[in-house]
Amino acid sequence: METPKVTLLMSTYNRPDYLKEAITSVLGQSMDNWELILMNDGGVDVGPTVEEFRDQRITYLNDAVNRGKAFRMNQGLNLAKGEYIAYLDDDDRFYPNHFQALSSALDQGPQYGAAYSDLYCVQFIKDEASGKRYPVNKFIQVSRDYNRDMMFHFNHTLHVSLMHRKDLALKAGGYDANVTVLIDWNITRKLSFYTDFKYVPDVTGEYYIPITNSDRISNLERKDPERFKHNLRKIKANLPPEPWAKVERVGIVMPVSEWDVKTRERLADFIDHIDYPIRWALVNNSSPAAAPSKCSEILGEL
Repeated sequence: METPKVTLLMSTYNRPDYLKEAITSVLGQSMDNWELILMNDGGVDVGPTVEEFRDQRITYLNDAVNRGKAFRMNQGLNLAKGEYIAYLDDDDRFYPNHFQALSSALDQGPQYGAAYSDLYCVQFIKDEASGKRYPVNKFIQVSRDYNRDMMFHFNHTLHVSLMHRKDLALKAGGYDANVTVLIDWNITRKLSFYTDFKYVPDVTGEYYIPITNSDRISNLERKDPERFKHNLRKIKANLPPEPWAKVERVGIVMPVSEWDVKTRERLADFIDHIDYPIRWALVNNSSPAAAPSKCSEILGEL
């Protein structure tokens, strides 16, 4: 079998009803030089579903332990044979043009290390008894040209719409396993230090959002605002290895005279409202000098 040009990474967890449709959309691609690495992250074994397709381009990895999506994406990156990496959630689907449209954009030259397309957001109601989805609305939720400053503020490149060069993701350090939500922003943000993204204004797939009772990680994590906020701080703190081709190194030196709750709140406010990647240097300027243990105690998770 020839070396695949595109490796598709898919992590699955207890969604066997939708997985078959997702895989079918991959087999329907107009471009056939790809491989699919499907990783079961501790859910029900979907091996029988995979075997139904009888396609040698599909590699199925079954793990009884739930290790999280970031872990699975790193696992897939290390196993991938393709030059380009793409992603698909187990409850979403591609249109036949997805691989061709994005790989063609990356083929244009090395100035683009990543490309992304438009997707339809499909809102649906789920019949809990049968598991069937009933779409009630369909629209394009995110559609914009690439902007690095905007990417440092929030992720405007949906994971399912993304394709990037494998070597660039490895250079960036892959996914941060300590980040539990918005792992897609974690990787696109780090890629932005090295490259521009090519926007392909074609609709190449669909991602599904339940109107009620969402089981998506990003929605569940937002129920704990402080935990969610700290997760965003971890993403901002995850600076990839230098040198950076597209980002200047900036540091802020902050003398601290009093180590108290107000100092921590002020620093947290800076971190939460400055989008540009910053290295913070806190200078212990208290008199008498506060012990390092006291400084760490005040800063807490920061």
